[in-house]
Amino acid sequence: MHSKSSVSPASGYSFPSIDKENPSLFNEGVPNKPGVKDGFESASKDKSNSKASTEDKKIIRPLGYEVEIDPQYLPKTGIQERYLQNRPIFKGTFAEYEHVGYPSSPELAEMYRKKMEDASATSKERVVYDCVELSPYYNNSGPLSERYFDETKYVHPVMTDQDRKPGAYAPEGYFKFKEASSTHGVMRYYTYLNPYYKLKDEYDDTLVFESRFESGNLKRVIQTDDYEYDLYLNPDYSTGTYTQWFFFRILNTRKGETYTINIRNYQKSDSLFNHGMLPILYSRKEYEKYKRSWQRVGDNIAYYQNPNKKKGSLLNYCMTFTLSFKYDHDEVYMAHCYPYTYSDLKTFINKRCNARDRVRKTSMCKTLAGNDSDMIIITNFLSEDEEIAERQAVILSARVHPGESNASFIMEGIIDYLVSDASPANKLRDMFVFKIIPMLNPDGVIIGNYRCSLAGVDLNRQWAAPNPKLHPEIYACMTMIKKTLESRPIYFFCDIHGHSRNKNLFMYGCNQFTGPNKLKERIFPFMLGQREENFDYENCNFNVQKTKESTARVVMFRSNIQYSYTLECSFCGPTGGKYQDCHFTPPIMKSMGKEFCLNLLKSSESTSLVKDCYSMILDSFEKEQALMESKMEEEKSKTSSKGGKGKKDSSKLSSSDGSSTATSGKKKAKGKGSKKSASNSDKRSHSAEPKQIKQQKKKSGGAKAKKKK
Repeated sequence: MHSKSSVSPASGYSFPSIDKENPSLFNEGVPNKPGVKDGFESASKDKSNSKASTEDKKIIRPLGYEVEIDPQYLPKTGIQERYLQNRPIFKGTFAEYEHVGYPSSPELAEMYRKKMEDASATSKERVVYDCVELSPYYNNSGPLSERYFDETKYVHPVMTDQDRKPGAYAPEGYFKFKEASSTHGVMRYYTYLNPYYKLKDEYDDTLVFESRFESGNLKRVIQTDDYEYDLYLNPDYSTGTYTQWFFFRILNTRKGETYTINIRNYQKSDSLFNHGMLPILYSRKEYEKYKRSWQRVGDNIAYYQNPNKKKGSLLNYCMTFTLSFKYDHDEVYMAHCYPYTYSDLKTFINKRCNARDRVRKTSMCKTLAGNDSDMIIITNFLSEDEEIAERQAVILSARVHPGESNASFIMEGIIDYLVSDASPANKLRDMFVFKIIPMLNPDGVIIGNYRCSLAGVDLNRQWAAPNPKLHPEIYACMTMIKKTLESRPIYFFCDIHGHSRNKNLFMYGCNQFTGPNKLKERIFPFMLGQREENFDYENCNFNVQKTKESTARVVMFRSNIQYSYTLECSFCGPTGGKYQDCHFTPPIMKSMGKEFCLNLLKSSESTSLVKDCYSMILDSFEKEQALMESKMEEEKSKTSSKGGKGKKDSSKLSSSDGSSTATSGKKKAKGKGSKKSASNSDKRSHSAEPKQIKQQKKKSGGAKAKKKK
């Protein structure tokens, strides 16, 4: 970490709101149908954003010369843990092809496990990093300059009237969420924080870790050997579980040495790290020399169950890999996926919300910590009010799970294209009113959570009955959607996520087996699979499991939004196409956002292409249904003719036929990037009738449980 003297003062870093009149909730500035009043104010009253180009006062420097943020615009953490005021800026170019690693072997995992068991009795462990505890490497009872925490570096926040509440800024102590009536404005920022481990001399080659910055996550590091470290991640705040996202910095590297990194407290039983996925690294010296940005690193990677599990403890899993640094005394960052912070979003929004003829921004609500949950409205605002009032709405959201940062790059690609001058983008703005919530869980993103909010709950399980005090973002979003439905139909809804176990880009939807809209929910993903080579239609799943009934896509579907989806993007990469056996990079993910918009335009038009795709979906469904009925008849006849033996055989047949329904979302794409024919791409039994699905789910559930064992 650099001392304060190495960072030249900045003129401030501001996130100005475009609407200076502080509009009421959901002020989209979009006219409604005559006679309908939904509480939305006209944006024509808004003063023009004449200072937008000059108010975003930030100084961009290479990594190591961080951006200094004006205290009044610091993201509020809502907790009393210490954070650095300055944040790093990651610049540079990405390699087009970031190849995956070799799949992990059971032998490698067993070798790591045995090594840990043998070392546990003899290793000389020492803690070299802890994000909360007091460091023993300083004279904490001596002069202030010799102590671990230098309180003279504390940043006194600029408080508003709303923030001036009793207990909002405790000078010392650990903030507990349940003890406060409001967490608005709580934060502890410092211009400089001493590293936990204090180097003894210039020959000390211990790695120096740091994660006390925006979106950082690393709880503790234990050095077990000269070049081996055990890392423990912070579970989501107010929970003891949900560990996957990591983001931290390393100093004092040594070139040529092979380091072994063990991340010891994962919760999931399997991971894409076992199937070729690699962690990412940003090197300051690599950027300065070659202008390279984040890159995939690591060898001999394995994801396996921890040895020496204590009785009564959680079943933790470990991810181990080896790593060699290219430079001595480098400054590197490592992360689970490409970071995309709340400050990154604010910077992006300020740049894109200048064209008042096509895009507006408002704050949907305040989060538990007091941050803005922003909403962007995109349409052609130059049209007549009556024409705008007749447009249908499209609702898009992302980052309800804060650790799924890849969703933000897809969303950025969507917004970039929708506000562009491209002819299809103009047509989309003439057809729809887009309401976009690019970050549904800002608090979780800021403090480095993987899945939960500051209240310790998964917000994507709260859509059915959100609590306005505990889940303000979801409550506000649902209120906005209800008010929108009062004024205009909602044509399309999509919530964007990252996926930690499957590869490719794919979607979840909601089956419709009867009526005039039978199977029409499959048109959009079917057509997206035809135009986007990274999208795998065979991985799509349209069943609604009971555990998913309170998720966004299901609640929206049951609110009469016919086309309601979850878009999933793998943390790894595709299994076919140009980037087969490569990782998805930010440029690839942004291009997915563009293809998403183009597909929305094509699938919403009544063209022969849409009708042909729909016919193929129906034909495939009928053939699949007929095939299943014939197999069921064959099974029934075998059962009656062979008695007990027939029952056993038919059970096997039923299991093999029905398993595709329950696991249709897990089928792997075939081929080397070639386009699948329309008939083949729809050959999966998530097109079965509801009664058959219920029977087959029951049968496949046993097989699924057996597989999990």
